Amino acid sequence: MSLWALPSLISTLVLGLLLTYVVRRPPPGSLWAPVSAALLAVFAYAVGDLLTFHASTPGAYWASLVILYTGLIFVTPCWWLVALRFAEAHGHGFRFGRHPAVYLPFAWASVLWLGMLTNPWHGAFMTPRLGAPNLFQPLWFAHAGLGYLTAAAALGIYAVLAWRADSPSLRARFALMLAAAVGNVAGNAAYVLLPERPPFDPGAAIAWVTALLSLAGIYGTRLFALSPFALNLVMRHHRDGLLVLDRKDTLLYANPAAHAILGGQPLPLDAPALPRLAGILRDPEDPAQPVPVERLQAALQDGEESQDGVLFRFGDDGARWLRIQHTALPAWRGESIGCALMLREQTELQTTVEALRRSEETLRLVLDLVPYHVFAKSRDGRYVFVNEAMARDGGMSVEEMLGRTIDATAVPPEDAYILKRQDHELFTEGHRIFVPEQEVTDARGRKRTFQITKLPVKLPGRDEPAMLGVSVDISDEKAAQRALRESARQVRMLLESTSEGIYGIDREGRCTFCNPAAVAMLGYAGTDDLMGRDVHSLMHPVRSHGGGCPGDGCAILATPHSEVPVRIDDAVLVRRDGTSFPVIYRSNPLWQDGRHVGAVVTFLDDSERRRAEDALLHGQKLESLGVMAGGIAHDFNNLLVAVLGNAGIALSALDENSAAREPLRDIEKSARRASDLTRQLLAYAGKGRVRVEELDLSSVVRDVTDLLDVSIPSTVSIQYALDGDLPAVRADASQLRQIIMNLVINASDAIGGEIGTISIGTRTERVTAEEAQRESELEPGAYNVLWVEDTGTGMDAETRARIFDPFFTTKFAGRGLGLAAVLGIVRGHRGALRVESERGEGSRFEVWLPCGKLPARPRVGTPPPPETGPLSGTVLAVDDDPSVLRMLRRILETAGLTVLCAEDGVQALEVFARYRDEIDVAVLDLTMPHKSGRETARAIRAESPELPIVLSSGYPEENEVDRVEGTGPIAFLQKPYANDDLLALIREALG
Repeated sequence: MSLWALPSLISTLVLGLLLTYVVRRPPPGSLWAPVSAALLAVFAYAVGDLLTFHASTPGAYWASLVILYTGLIFVTPCWWLVALRFAEAHGHGFRFGRHPAVYLPFAWASVLWLGMLTNPWHGAFMTPRLGAPNLFQPLWFAHAGLGYLTAAAALGIYAVLAWRADSPSLRARFALMLAAAVGNVAGNAAYVLLPERPPFDPGAAIAWVTALLSLAGIYGTRLFALSPFALNLVMRHHRDGLLVLDRKDTLLYANPAAHAILGGQPLPLDAPALPRLAGILRDPEDPAQPVPVERLQAALQDGEESQDGVLFRFGDDGARWLRIQHTALPAWRGESIGCALMLREQTELQTTVEALRRSEETLRLVLDLVPYHVFAKSRDGRYVFVNEAMARDGGMSVEEMLGRTIDATAVPPEDAYILKRQDHELFTEGHRIFVPEQEVTDARGRKRTFQITKLPVKLPGRDEPAMLGVSVDISDEKAAQRALRESARQVRMLLESTSEGIYGIDREGRCTFCNPAAVAMLGYAGTDDLMGRDVHSLMHPVRSHGGGCPGDGCAILATPHSEVPVRIDDAVLVRRDGTSFPVIYRSNPLWQDGRHVGAVVTFLDDSERRRAEDALLHGQKLESLGVMAGGIAHDFNNLLVAVLGNAGIALSALDENSAAREPLRDIEKSARRASDLTRQLLAYAGKGRVRVEELDLSSVVRDVTDLLDVSIPSTVSIQYALDGDLPAVRADASQLRQIIMNLVINASDAIGGEIGTISIGTRTERVTAEEAQRESELEPGAYNVLWVEDTGTGMDAETRARIFDPFFTTKFAGRGLGLAAVLGIVRGHRGALRVESERGEGSRFEVWLPCGKLPARPRVGTPPPPETGPLSGTVLAVDDDPSVLRMLRRILETAGLTVLCAEDGVQALEVFARYRDEIDVAVLDLTMPHKSGRETARAIRAESPELPIVLSSGYPEENEVDRVEGTGPIAFLQKPYANDDLLALIREALG
């Protein structure tokens, strides 16, 4: 024999021994078939490989190859099935383990095997090698690929088993199976991938090593280590009776305990067992009645899923009790091959139960009247006694609860676990258990609270300890306590969350409680500073007018002795630091058990409301002054129109050398200075003429720097803090300059002749919605802030209250409107002016202007220079002031125009209706009785859309021109105006 045949010979012998071992000591049904088939396949592979060394003829060599490749083709599918059944045997079966698709490798192996037997090129088919192509090489490589995939799947199963293993020893066995499979795959792959064929095939040696390792993993788990002899020994000495029946109820095995229970005589094997068993059983309710076989079969099937089994009487007199548990025995294909019956005598237990039941009848008449839960349990947790109240609350009858454990009642599992833990502690420690509060959900799903007492006792007829318990329902008391706590919590939350100060006093005026708001408003650190102390002496209440409030006249101290609540709206309380604040308070008497015990005082800090009222009154005052200033300016402008117009007419009518020309020029100058005063009045009223444009506030300040330097004394220096990156502000540049000049000059006057500093700066601020709600003068958004701060004398509260009044000044001679005009300009720009000043600490003025919020207004261009020469045409002149109307007639007629006059809008429309075709231009005053200038202009435009119109007003209302429809030209002329300005617009309108 060749030396290279020695590995095949050893493999054949070892595999034969392993196959013999499996046949003589098979694993259980689900593993026997695949393990035997796998060993048979590798044995055939080893035999075929051995025969190839001894084949002397082509036929013999062909036969040896057929045997070899038969084993080789089927070995991988067999090991694949071994992996699946091995997983099932250890309780880790996969869902696909019983699917028909797992047998696909067997089908493919069968097809390949038939092809191997029938093809004429079997020699080429048998020896496919890499680099040696033949017709059947793709078919063989497909088989090899499927084999490797199957092997990889088996490896995955073993890996999962090793990962899920419950113990290190079991994990080691699964790892051994995994190593065996990996070694087999690796060895086979190495042999296939070798570039040259070795002198012998190592597959046989690898196969027996793999088989040996696999069987070591299978049998080494101790799952099948128990021999039939040892298993029989265990069953023979089991205290309970054991019967094994096949599917036809034929007795296959019975241990001695079963023989003893069933009469002491050995039971005949291979004979029906249920009739013999039914012959000794008696009806549990009627010991004289035997149990029919059909009823026994039905009872066993019904109790198959129950761990308690089925209870019967047995014996000649039926005085003994037998519990029978039925367990089906499944085959490896999932079909039942029979059943096992466990017979356990429970005569002693049932006797105890009967004794307890009889004694219970004596107690029940009393205990059923008790509203508490009274119960008794055996050591195994079964109820041996319950009273009517407990059964009723558990949603069962008394009979239904007896013999049950708490798990079989309506008590939820989480509650049952706690109660069973208490029972275990009682039986373990042997002492009384008292639970003051235990929540349990009853049969209706209600959460109830019980006070539970459990005692270890000895029940009659029982040797083992038992437990007696009493549960008292305290749910109503707990609910009342919870309601009381909730009420106290809500009261406490109310006291702590309210912004009103609340405190209580007793009949002597001592503080009994106080909330955080009261402590904070009174300036104390905590409630301990007030509790138990005389509140009246701490707060020192005074009247709003400053007078004291003695204790005998204090309404708060009188409330605990009176039935009438007290409300005071003008009281003043003193804080801990001595400062006072106005309050509104109420004092209500506090009653308890029909007598006065004190009072509850609530008070509210009234400072904010009073400040709001003062601010409202101040705003109304400024608004009234503004309305008055605007009205005065408007009427004064009408007067100045007549003065300037008539002065202009008189000047044009005099010779150049006339002595009257100089007085008339002085009249014109005075009228123009008066016009400047009216513009300041309009600015104060917030109706100044505004030319809005996008401006850099810091740049405007820089523009007036030189002018500021020459406007203040040399002893005063100016410091600038200008933000160079401000957003644009929509404002009138000239009015901003006026604001800056007025504020700087005001600051210079505050410094006087002393050495001082004026600081000018700009910045950007954003006003939130909350801040805007507190500061009603500003809307939410971004603002540019101009601030001017001086080191002057400052102002007291009285001066601060009057600085915006027209013509108010602290100097012996006033400078005009001053800050009043500044306030009017700021209001016209929808901004705000804020002042901070204290006597001796200087003043700070802040002007807040919105960024990009104001709509743009059209800018009015400078009127063209007056042209000379006579005019021709007809003008409709309308004004409700007779002096202005006469002046208009003189000016226009002097210029060569025909003038039609009307004193209001109604009369103007009547004149227009008569002379519609002759009128070339209309000059309308905006503010007139009966019908305004705007309404009159609209009515005229409705009839003559092309007619030129000039609107005039003492207010800067040039935006009214946009509200008049029509295609004809329209212009605005603010009063007072010069004659040349009027004639220039008329000349432009006439074309």
